[in-house]
Amino acid sequence: MIPQLSDYRLSLRARRLALVAWILLVIAGYFALMAILDTERQRDTRQWEVRLSLIAAARSQAVEGWLEDRSTALKNLADNVSLKLYMTEVMSPHINDEFANEPAQVTYLRNLIISSARTGGFSAPPVSPADLINANVKTPAMPGIVLSDPTGASLVTTRSTPTPADLPEALRDFSHPKEPVFSGPFPLGENRYAIAFRKPVYGVQADAATSDPMGFIFGIALLDDGFFNLLKPDAHHLSGEASLLLQRENGIFAYISPPEDGHEPLELKFDKKSSDAGIRAAENPSGLIEARDYRGADVFVVAQPVKETNWFVIHRINRDVALAETAARARWLTISYLLAVLMLSAAFAALWKQAVALRARENAAHYRTLAHRIRRHEELLELIARNSPIGTVIADSGQHYRYANRQAAENVGWVRSEMIGKTLSLVHGQVHGEELSNANRKAMSSHTEQQHIWRSAEDDEIRSVRMTRHIPIDAIPIPEEAADIPGVLMIEQDLTEIVRSEERQRRTLRRLIETLVMIIDRRDPSAARHSACVARIAYVIAKHLRLDPVEIHAAETAGQLMNLGKLLVPVEMLTASGKLRGEDREFIRRSLMTTADMLEGIAFEGPVVETIRQCQERIDGSGPLGLVGEDILITARIVGTANRFAAMARPRSYRKEIGFEKATQTMLEEIGTVHDRRVVTALLHYLENEGGRQEIETLMGQGEG
Repeated sequence: MIPQLSDYRLSLRARRLALVAWILLVIAGYFALMAILDTERQRDTRQWEVRLSLIAAARSQAVEGWLEDRSTALKNLADNVSLKLYMTEVMSPHINDEFANEPAQVTYLRNLIISSARTGGFSAPPVSPADLINANVKTPAMPGIVLSDPTGASLVTTRSTPTPADLPEALRDFSHPKEPVFSGPFPLGENRYAIAFRKPVYGVQADAATSDPMGFIFGIALLDDGFFNLLKPDAHHLSGEASLLLQRENGIFAYISPPEDGHEPLELKFDKKSSDAGIRAAENPSGLIEARDYRGADVFVVAQPVKETNWFVIHRINRDVALAETAARARWLTISYLLAVLMLSAAFAALWKQAVALRARENAAHYRTLAHRIRRHEELLELIARNSPIGTVIADSGQHYRYANRQAAENVGWVRSEMIGKTLSLVHGQVHGEELSNANRKAMSSHTEQQHIWRSAEDDEIRSVRMTRHIPIDAIPIPEEAADIPGVLMIEQDLTEIVRSEERQRRTLRRLIETLVMIIDRRDPSAARHSACVARIAYVIAKHLRLDPVEIHAAETAGQLMNLGKLLVPVEMLTASGKLRGEDREFIRRSLMTTADMLEGIAFEGPVVETIRQCQERIDGSGPLGLVGEDILITARIVGTANRFAAMARPRSYRKEIGFEKATQTMLEEIGTVHDRRVVTALLHYLENEGGRQEIETLMGQGEG
């Protein structure tokens, strides 16, 4: 029987639909493969971040311990009573008149510092006998210990140790004589580098708090192989894995440890705009950096600061080495997928050619063969889709399921076969189903991809968070349909673990903030709960001004942490009962700037650090930074007003409280000079109309109790 023309047209339409279905399934398989590969790479990258961070932290602690041992040795020497007595006698103007040769006190001090240099890590390497005998040959500069008077003039030194005048400028700056000084590295002779410490020495009965030093101890330690061995890799390191020491000084970065490519220490220098991976890690030492280093190699790198120095331990590994196994798996999966696509494409092309050749005469057989082949294609692609971690769904314009892979069925707890033909509202529930349907309709009407994020929670605990992409398609590739039916390809991704991780980080940061506030309150009982009052007032004002959630959070957090710098203020100054001196008040006021410096580099959500830095600014520009009006962050204006009101409304150790009425009157008088009118208006609304006065009095009462 000769096929009718209508049968031939139907066959051609079926072939076209099959081609569209094949293309969509290939695309879905490609997206699924890319998602699997991306997930594996992210997982392996996180594992490397943990490993590199642990190694960098261990090497940083080793360097800190090396420095601490030498600093402690110098401090113990500076506290030696015999050294103080003999230094006093050596600096006497008559000592040289009493002795024809070297005074015994000088000899004792020299022997003492030689012994201390040997035990404290400041000794010089062995010297050949020829160097000791030939007095006319100038010996190279050696590490060691130097005793000097208050001006830096040498009194006693170990053999061939540089005098203070030959040391770096930081060690020769005596503008703050009471502070210990650390400097280095710096060249010490040819191909040698050293670091130096300076410790003040006080008289036997002198009070270090009120007296000036009678002299100084300088300790010069050599950065030898023993020091650099602290950074050497262990037996389990991989190729391209290394730990380096980096210094940041005056905006310039220099590698201290000798890099493996033959450069000398401090020879490799970069500014902070450099794209070198180590520099970028030092600028942002809070996580893994993936970039190119000075060798031109793509690396994973982390940075760990070395305490009390401007050094960083940089630990890196070549990215290709780190992700070698990941790349191998990716190649295997990609090759397998491409082979499958090529094989199926070849089969599909053969079927297409066969169908064209047979045409109408073999129409029935052609349909049977094509259907069989398509089922085989679908089974293979279904195998890929079934193992994909991403749910894939096709819905028609009436919001009925036309296709769903296994992951999509598991996400909603249905059997796949039972989902086909059901509406989205029936499967997902009325509320969420309608949200998905609206997103589908919008995608179809606009002919553009849409995204929809939804979450479910129970008792404030996140159960699931999912993102759905809605991609419009003109015709659903289902052969059973006689006409083109438009629809939407829905790709669902589970974001639950990512969101939960972010929530855990937020809770951890919140607990840390509460702990720091508790420590501050215990140091200053009279101002206890002050931070809580400021944070609460700032939160309410920010909400009233309808700031976005990030700004509201930043204002509240800045209010909680603004007094962190008081940890550096002496307790007796915080709890003084009398009126504070001007310099004491200024010292406490500067603690806010100290707070901002202490928190610099912490990745807060919103401008927390800059809010604390600007909260002492005044609208008229008379604040410490000179910012005027709108140039001051709105969050800083809010926290500044909240802090001023809370400070006036509660008592302090050196004065009684001013009271709510006087405090509010003062705030009104300072509008336009100190405070923003909108902020003060919001504060008064909270106090008078929203029970703010009772709430703040309750917080203050808890602090005093």
